[in-house]
Amino acid sequence: MQRPLLILVALLGFLIAAFIAMTGPSSPASLPAPARAAVVVAIVVVMLIVFIIVRSRHNARHRPVRRNVQLEAAADQNGLTYLGKGEKALSNQFAFLPDFPTRGKIQHHFVGEIDRRSLTVFTHMYMVHTGQTVIPVAHTVYALAVGDWPEIVIKPRGALFALRRLFGAKDGVLLDDPEFNKSFHVRTEDEGFAIALLTLDMQRFLLTKKRNINWRVANGWLCLVYNGPLKPDRIGASMERMHEFWRLTPDPIQAIAPVAPLGAHEEAPYADY
Repeated sequence: MQRPLLILVALLGFLIAAFIAMTGPSSPASLPAPARAAVVVAIVVVMLIVFIIVRSRHNARHRPVRRNVQLEAAADQNGLTYLGKGEKALSNQFAFLPDFPTRGKIQHHFVGEIDRRSLTVFTHMYMVHTGQTVIPVAHTVYALAVGDWPEIVIKPRGALFALRRLFGAKDGVLLDDPEFNKSFHVRTEDEGFAIALLTLDMQRFLLTKKRNINWRVANGWLCLVYNGPLKPDRIGASMERMHEFWRLTPDPIQAIAPVAPLGAHEEAPYADY
C-alpha cells in the first residue's frame, strides 16, 4: 500500500474514532447536529476516495491479464497462434519499417498462414519523451511472407502532400482510378510490378479504407500497418483485409511468394521463407 492511500486510511480511522468518542453515551458533551453531520459526510467522502483508489489499482493490475485473454480468444477465432511478447529478433527483422525505432519492443505476437504463406502479426510500442511527459506510440503490423516482390509503398495522401508537391515531391505511380490516385501515393522501385499488382479491383478495395493505414512491401514481406495498438475486436476485420488483398493479387504475382512448410509458423516464426 503506497503512502497516499495509507494517509487516507489513517484519516478515515481518525474521523471514525473522533465520531465515536464525541457522540458515544460516555462522551462529556455530544456534538451538535450540524457538526455530527459534517463528520459523517467527511467519513463517507474519505471512504469513497479509498474505494475508488483501491478499485482503480485493482483494475490496472488485472487489465493486462484480461487483455491477453481477449487477444488469445480473438487469435484462436481467426486461425492465429498467440506467442506472447516478441523477441528482439522479430523487432530487428522489421526494422525496415520507417516508424519503428530500434529502441521499441514487441508487445503481442501472433503467427498464422494465408494460403500456405507465413503470416506474422504484432504490436510495436516505443516511448517518446517530450520534456517531463512520456507518450507511448504504438503500431500494429500484419505481415505476409511474399519472397522476392519488389519494394512498394502505398500510403494515403496526407493534408501536407499538396504542400510537398510545391517543393518537388513526385506524384508517384499513377493508376487507372482517378479517386485512387487522389487518395493514395504509390512509390516503388519497379513501376511495372506496381501496375500489375494494383489492378482496378485492387484499387477499389484499397479505397474502402484510406485512413490510418499503410501498405508496404519490403524485405520479403507484405505489411499492413495500422496506427495504434492491437485491438481484439479488430483482428477479424484486419485478417479479412489481408485475405482480400491476397485474393485480389494476380496469380503470377502470388506464385512468386514462397509456400511455407507445414507448421513452419509454429516452429520458426522468425525464419525468412
